[in-house]
Amino acid sequence: MGVVAAALVVAGVAAGGLVLANRSEPTPATASVDKPIKATKSQAPKAAARGADRKPVPTATPKATPKATATKTAKPKPKPTKKAVKKAEKKVVRKVEKKVVKKTAKPTPKATKKAEKTVKKAAAPVWKVLETKSGPGTFFGDASEYQPLACGGNSRNITKGVALWKIPCGTMVRITSKQTGKSVIAPVADRGPAGWTGAVIDLLPDTWDALGVSRDQGRQEVTYEVLSK
Repeated sequence: MGVVAAALVVAGVAAGGLVLANRSEPTPATASVDKPIKATKSQAPKAAARGADRKPVPTATPKATPKATATKTAKPKPKPTKKAVKKAEKKVVRKVEKKVVKKTAKPTPKATKKAEKTVKKAAAPVWKVLETKSGPGTFFGDASEYQPLACGGNSRNITKGVALWKIPCGTMVRITSKQTGKSVIAPVADRGPAGWTGAVIDLLPDTWDALGVSRDQGRQEVTYEVLSK
C-alpha cells in the first residue's frame, strides 16, 4: 500500500508538470493597445445618434478692420494784403453808394424828356437858306504851314472855316458831303478857291474832318448852303 501510494503521488506530480507545460503564456497588455477596437453593430448607431444630438459649435467670423483714413491737415490761409483790403473796402463803398443812389434818384417822367427835346430844338438857331450850290470841294490850310487868311488870322490859329469869293466874311455856310452824307456848319474865313482848281468851295482842316473824309483824298463832291438867321 505504501508503495502504491508513492507511485500515485509521483504520477500526479508528473501529470501536473505536463499540464503546466502545455498551458500557453499570457499575452502582454501592450498587444491589445496596438490593435484598433472595432465597434460592434449595436454600438455604431448609438454613437451616430449621440453625434446628431450635439449642437454645432458656432465658429467666430473675423471682423473687418476699418481702413485708416489719412486726416487732411488744413493749410493756413494767407493774410490779405493791404491792396486787397483796400479793393474790398472800395467794392463795399460802391455797393452802398449804388443802393443810396437807387433809393434817392427818382425816375424822370416822359413829359420832362419831351420837354428837354423841345427846349433843345428851340435853342438851335433856325437858319434861312440864301443860296445853294453843288460841286467839288477841296482841302486847304494845313496847320503845319503858315497861311494868312483874307478875313483875319492865319491857318495856324483858325482851323474851322471855308473860303468863298463873293460871300461876306463870317457868314455861316452849311456843307454836306455827298460821299458820307455828313454835314457841318462853318463861317467864311478866306477867299477862294482858285479858278484853276475847278472847285466851288475850299475847306479848312477841322471843317474837312467833320465830313468824315481822309485829308489824303484832298477833293470830294459837296453841296454848300449859305445861311442867314
